[in-house]
Amino acid sequence: MKRIKLLPAAMILLVLLIQQGCLNEITILNKGDARIGFALEHLRCEYRLDPIGIDVTEPRLSWVMESSRRAQTQSAYQILVASSESNLRRNVGDLWNSGKFNSNQTNQIVYKGKPLKSRMQCFWKVRAWDKDGNISNWSKPASWTMGLLQPQDWKAEWIGYDAEPPDAYDEYKEPAPLSLTGCKWIWYPEGQPNRRLPNVTRYFRHKFELPSDRKIKQAQFRTVADNVAVLYINGSQRCRYSGWQRPYMFYVTENLRPGTNIFAISVTNVAPAPSPAGLVGKLVVEFESGEPMTIKIDGSWKTAQTVEDGWQNEDYDDQSWVEALVTADCGDMPWGDMEDDTLELPPSPFLRKEFLVENTVTRASLYVTALGLYEMHINGERVGGDYFTPGWTNYDKRLHYYSYDVTDMISRGNNAVGAILARGWYAGYIGSKRRKNFYGESPRLLAQLEIEYRDGSVQTIVTDDSWKAGYGPIIESDFLMGETYDGRKEMFGWNGAGFNDLKWDKVAVADKYEGILAAYPGVTVQKIMELKPKKVTEPKKGVYVFDMGQNFAGFVRLKAKGKTGDKIALRFAEMLNPDGTIYTMNLRGARCTDTYILKGSGEEIWEPRFTYHGFRYVEMTGCSQKPGTDAITGIVVHSNTPSVASFECSDQMVNQLYSNIVWSQRSNFVEIPTDCPQRDERLGWTGDAQIF
Repeated sequence: MKRIKLLPAAMILLVLLIQQGCLNEITILNKGDARIGFALEHLRCEYRLDPIGIDVTEPRLSWVMESSRRAQTQSAYQILVASSESNLRRNVGDLWNSGKFNSNQTNQIVYKGKPLKSRMQCFWKVRAWDKDGNISNWSKPASWTMGLLQPQDWKAEWIGYDAEPPDAYDEYKEPAPLSLTGCKWIWYPEGQPNRRLPNVTRYFRHKFELPSDRKIKQAQFRTVADNVAVLYINGSQRCRYSGWQRPYMFYVTENLRPGTNIFAISVTNVAPAPSPAGLVGKLVVEFESGEPMTIKIDGSWKTAQTVEDGWQNEDYDDQSWVEALVTADCGDMPWGDMEDDTLELPPSPFLRKEFLVENTVTRASLYVTALGLYEMHINGERVGGDYFTPGWTNYDKRLHYYSYDVTDMISRGNNAVGAILARGWYAGYIGSKRRKNFYGESPRLLAQLEIEYRDGSVQTIVTDDSWKAGYGPIIESDFLMGETYDGRKEMFGWNGAGFNDLKWDKVAVADKYEGILAAYPGVTVQKIMELKPKKVTEPKKGVYVFDMGQNFAGFVRLKAKGKTGDKIALRFAEMLNPDGTIYTMNLRGARCTDTYILKGSGEEIWEPRFTYHGFRYVEMTGCSQKPGTDAITGIVVHSNTPSVASFECSDQMVNQLYSNIVWSQRSNFVEIPTDCPQRDERLGWTGDAQIF
């Protein structure tokens, strides 16, 4: 044990700290070789630990000098880079021997050895001299592997699956939106509302009766306003919406009641004045029996220029209000036809191919990318722990590929490689106004598996027209809208050898990609930690709300039992309404709903693959009985950037502020720095990235 001589004052302070419980133990820094007092640690290539598949031909090497002595510095270093581990053990730098190089620099030492080629494995270590000329031991060995550096290295073709889903998938489609044909634009009777008005706010009300002897099955309200509207139903604020280009659909079943109901809407014209102003919409109430009721926004609605408190309540006296002015038919100019907002969420394609391995494998490497998202499998196992790969780029210009060492996943005999595709940022919904297909329409896969044998031969398995494709249990998958999974459609063994794929189709082979294929340069999105719910409440019968105790970005793992076909829906929110239900108004066009349909085979466990949400609260419906807190587990996902510092002080409010900052950063480091993880945005605004 190392002994330290303390001055009397220091001894007194130490005793006081121990007595007050401030110190439980004392750790003495004793880094480095016991003889020379320093060592080299944390070797990195291109800022990463033992990276696989880089494409920088002069990579940057770095390390950290750790010492028990104060003010210690490096005066020189020597780097060895070898083509094999055995050469490095024998101190043979057949790729590069830097010799003793006088420098105090410990990072961004640029490789200056022999030219690096595709697929090359490089093993390296370093030693250094301190300020007194003492030399360290060699560091522990590190490595890196080169990726595919030349376009001609890629032999694979782009494949996908474009077949229409079978009729059995029709049951999952979202119903067609309510048509606004025949509806009217209305406004307060003033000026020329359909031509030009100043920036003003006007108020609208409408009372209607619902029968008390008919149970409501579903109620939908489709509406659009020019420009910003706030909807109140029976005195409570239901939602805020803006923009006249696309109608909004709101499910208002739980907001209605038998007897008298009141819709109240405030509309503000906020466009550069003067500009058109208006409100249009339609409510359809379906009952468990009988014909539905339709209530349109029209000239029977009442309107006012100014209001008093409580104007949105049923008992408010609106006798002084006037009837609304009908300014145009829906579809007339200046607004024209409304864009269709039907959700388009096709099922995820499953792709597979079998191959034979007859020799002893020494190394197997998988190079893969996708226009969209992919999840790779070999012989029934998932490849890697990365999520949302290959990440978000400007797909028209550049696409990242990943390299995996899959040697241990290949076996002698029959083997199989498989993939699941999703639309992701490439073709899924991005930002507000339900924008989709921003870069393309259908996901595509490019994969190349290279198997090296002991005799020096190489077998290459590539994506081409020999692959088979089909649809499976992932019915819908989207970042903003969520994921739907039907356990009844699971295909056991689809990703392994021997699976019967006779009913599967041939894949579609796409044109060559014209952009740049580059090795992924950063850290991937991964599962970081798991969170257990703090409590579960039942604000309404059959509606259960889990409090995760922390706002975060990710998804949940579901554990459930039930009958075949039971449908469990999970909705996500950051806050609660006063009545304990989840608050979702801020989500805007993001559906943020995951749905699992049970197989009915005992306890079932499921988690999504290609979606994430920003949330603290989870609403669960469709359960046959009240769930316990163990029914879900929160999975925190974000880019696996290491934490390099921490902060703590005696003020708990400051500590909480620091915790909020860290969690905000975690939630907004999902492949790129984003502005928010929850609503229909999640974009890389550079201003927001510095503010959160």
